Amino acid sequence: MRAAIRFAAVSASIPLGLSLALASPGAAEPKGLTLSTFLLFALCGGQQQVSKIGYARLPENLVKGGLLQVANIPGHTHVPAKCPAALRS
Repeated sequence: MRAAIRFAAVSASIPLGLSLALASPGAAEPKGLTLSTFLLFALCGGQQQVSKIGYARLPENLVKGGLLQVANIPGHTHVPAKCPAALRS
């Protein structure tokens, strides 16, 4: 679910919404690897691209919280404590 408020005088938008990624505790490890790889991209590398499509970057505390949760996915890929600097800028 996503909603955006757009102002005629401003070219930016304020995204409002809720996104969820759910993983069952009994999920197969190959699925966990795929999901965790995608989420790491969204939390780290994907943050470089969000302003180009009209969204705001995630605050650092949400990125850190997301990384902690990705580490709970069965079969997850290596999860860094924080996004590498190359992926944050």
